[in-house]
Amino acid sequence: MKARWTGAVVAAAIVFIAAGYLLSPYWALYQLRSAAADGNGERVAAYVDFPAVRDSLKAEFAARMVRGAESPGTGEALSGIGQTFAKQLLNGVVDAMVSPETVSAMIRWGKAPRALLPDSKRLEATPGTNKDAATPHLRQRYTSVNTFEAALVDPKTNDDTLVTVLTRQGLFGWKLTAVRLPSVGKG
Repeated sequence: MKARWTGAVVAAAIVFIAAGYLLSPYWALYQLRSAAADGNGERVAAYVDFPAVRDSLKAEFAARMVRGAESPGTGEALSGIGQTFAKQLLNGVVDAMVSPETVSAMIRWGKAPRALLPDSKRLEATPGTNKDAATPHLRQRYTSVNTFEAALVDPKTNDDTLVTVLTRQGLFGWKLTAVRLPSVGKG
């Protein structure tokens, strides 16, 4: 009888741990989105790896610059100097831009700051207007055992407005480590 109870307790513990392991990114994302909705920068910061997010954005913008330089009609004489200067400027802008407040705003509104997006990718509604029109849908999925992706989707066009990538930290912890903006990576 005692062995049966022990087996049941062990089985229940295994199920509980497995469920926690699989559901932990959903909980972390919920906590991150709740903190962003409340405008609580300290709570947002607890769920964000800021150096990794900065690096991901720098890489995205660098890729965008390279594609722009490779497009027909661009002058090649000064492109190397211009790209070097632009990269230095970009690094400073990204370092200054990525803060708990801007990450909160990006998650809350489902888009990057206006200055970073082309007009065609901006959601039309702004805070205080028809909130149903501005509320992005959320698409979530594991991309690997230790990587989880949440895409905020414009309900009108069904296009991603922002993709956040969370990476496992330990057994149950998750942190936001990358942000992908619309039109970056698309040719």
